[in-house]
Amino acid sequence: MKKLIFLGLVIAASADGGSVPGVLGAVVLGLLFFVLVITLSLVAKLTKDFVVPIMYLRGATIRPAWSE
Repeated sequence: MKKLIFLGLVIAASADGGSVPGVLGAVVLGLLFFVLVITLSLVAKLTKDFVVPIMYLRGATIRPAWSE
């Protein structure tokens, strides 16, 4: 993950000749990607720990299990 962000910074810096907006854009993009990964991981964890047992007990699909 760190290598991917570093690679994005290097590409942004070299494409614009090292301009500040290019590097800041890469940093913001990296932070947005990080937030997306954390959010999706949280949803996956909640689904596995709480929704799947409800689905099993009730014989329901994922949508009704999430609403319980």
